[in-house]
Amino acid sequence: MFKILFVSTHSGFYGSNQSLLQLCNGMKRTFDISVLVQRRGLFWRILKENNINIHVIPSFKLVKGNQKYIQLKRFINILILPVLIIIYRIKKYDLIITNSPISYLHAEAAKYASINHLWHVREDLVKHQKCELVGGEDHFKRKLIALSNNRIYSSYALKESYGIDNTQESGHVIYDGVLSRETVVCRKQRNINAPVILFIGSLTIEKGILHACYIVEELSVFFPEITLKLVGTYGAGIESVIRQSYPVLYEKSIISHTEFTLDTQSEYCNADFLLTLSNFEGFGRNVAEAMLRKLFVCGYNTGAIPELINDDMYGSLVNYGDDGNLIKKIVHYVEHLEEYNGIVDRSHNIAIKSFTIEACSEEYVKYVKSIN
Repeated sequence: MFKILFVSTHSGFYGSNQSLLQLCNGMKRTFDISVLVQRRGLFWRILKENNINIHVIPSFKLVKGNQKYIQLKRFINILILPVLIIIYRIKKYDLIITNSPISYLHAEAAKYASINHLWHVREDLVKHQKCELVGGEDHFKRKLIALSNNRIYSSYALKESYGIDNTQESGHVIYDGVLSRETVVCRKQRNINAPVILFIGSLTIEKGILHACYIVEELSVFFPEITLKLVGTYGAGIESVIRQSYPVLYEKSIISHTEFTLDTQSEYCNADFLLTLSNFEGFGRNVAEAMLRKLFVCGYNTGAIPELINDDMYGSLVNYGDDGNLIKKIVHYVEHLEEYNGIVDRSHNIAIKSFTIEACSEEYVKYVKSIN
């Protein structure tokens, strides 16, 4: 059987590793799948629970920081490189797939071992992750292309952001699959007398948490029983900023918070609107899941979000920071339930075709076969 090794560069279980796990489960009947992780952690435990072959080999990402540490990391990676080459040859992998471009090491090892390599690019490291890359952004992109001709991007917006000198990037786009068609549980249609607004993911300024608080505070004038449900981990100092800037949300018990959990079905199904307010999204897993679960999506038309949400067809979008217009749109759809239901039905139907694990796996299998 054709042997694939996925390389994960993160030990947590955030968006990129969630997508990787679902892809592995979707393709393991077609290919012999293994995953290499940097250390034993949450992702390692989840892979083990899913009966996926795992290798643990540490390596380091080369982003700017203390110069002594950069040199030490580079030296350790040089020592690890021949070990990887030997392992890849002994295991006789047919394809190595690196799940993030933040580390060149495994692409270099694949090249020396004469094994085909594929980048799966799920984020813009500069716009999204705010990484300061050693050698600069253009050097990083040129090396990415030089090490492998095969690149998959999670959206066209992400693909465009990896172009160099205004030249179009030639990689392939495959949207992430976030749920299985067989297990999708949808929000039940109901009257929206007291809207529940969901904000899920990293609770940071970059993701738009302060905009969310402002929008809901303004909406509370129209809907006094409104709720803002925050699901995720606060960025440094963010909770105190919210308490100081938007005390009404606490005084009127409008805001609630829970840490992120692996099972978010009830969070989506018990809400009425999902807010997506990031300054850039490489894909938007939360948006795709909301669409699949028939939850109305509204937010900013940044990054890949317009690819998923055609304004007023599958949700409602405004320009970045246009909170006043977004508030008007939410009020409109609360008061016009028939339009609301029509939009969530349409968005569900398009999401079933495009954003399921099955749809992603089918596209991935076709692409892998085309490059080997």
